[in-house]
Amino acid sequence: MNAETQDTFRLQREILQNMAEGVLLTRVLDGAIVFTNPRFETMFGYHEGELIGKNASILNALGDKASEALSSEIKNSLKQTGVWQGNVHNVKKDGSTFWCHAKCSTFDHSEYGKVLIALHEDITERKQAEIDLKKSEALIRTAIENLPLIFYMVDSEGTFRLSIGAGLKGLGLQQNQVVGQSVFDVYKDYPEITNSIRRAHTGEKVNFESHVAGLSYLNICVPFSEMSEGPCGIVAVALDITERRNAEEALRNMQKLESLGLLAGGIAHDFNNLMGGIFGYIDMASEETGDASGNGIKRTLRI
Repeated sequence: MNAETQDTFRLQREILQNMAEGVLLTRVLDGAIVFTNPRFETMFGYHEGELIGKNASILNALGDKASEALSSEIKNSLKQTGVWQGNVHNVKKDGSTFWCHAKCSTFDHSEYGKVLIALHEDITERKQAEIDLKKSEALIRTAIENLPLIFYMVDSEGTFRLSIGAGLKGLGLQQNQVVGQSVFDVYKDYPEITNSIRRAHTGEKVNFESHVAGLSYLNICVPFSEMSEGPCGIVAVALDITERRNAEEALRNMQKLESLGLLAGGIAHDFNNLMGGIFGYIDMASEETGDASGNGIKRTLRI
């Protein structure tokens, strides 16, 4: 081997040793591991050279059937295209599991025959973020589908791009029924809606109440920029607050009645006091003038 070839091998090995991805070489014939770089060993929790000679199946966290299905998928893809990539669930030496994104290909090695080379990137945090995102999406979807909410989006031209939520039933609308229509046409008779949408289009966050079909809604509109300049689109939530408004109105009416009752009681009290004084004067006049029977003038009116 000449010096140029040796330099090339040393360079290649240096690259492998210092790659950010974990590198794994397995013999296709029997699945034995023939090479791992330091990053791969650290990723899986093994010491240097500890994996050499072991079967690559010890790295797979999936069950037997799932492992067989994945192996078959990889083999078919390598046979048809020469490459395979996807997410794999792995297991470390200590038994803990984690996710990697792997890229695989094969080539003929002078010493080991046909080998499979796989580059592994630890995506555990990304995978967890995806799981958390799906949970959040499920929570939001459950809320939209079951709470008296309407979730809608309007673009910078005022066209509905989304309209979903259980609250649509109160308006007699289906999911996304108004999509493609102009909010300024659909609610042309409701200036509190159209004027608020126009304000939101200027980039202002707007909260407002709307009253449609006998129902009351609290709307929260948040602008979002579709372009660096020009009008904004909006994302909005409308919450049905009809019951709350009805309860508040009933409470106000009750308070009015209580106030009227107190006012009437006060008037009656004052009137009684006034009449008491009048009857007092009448009694005094009776004593001074007397009447045929010798009795004072009778008090026939009392409150």
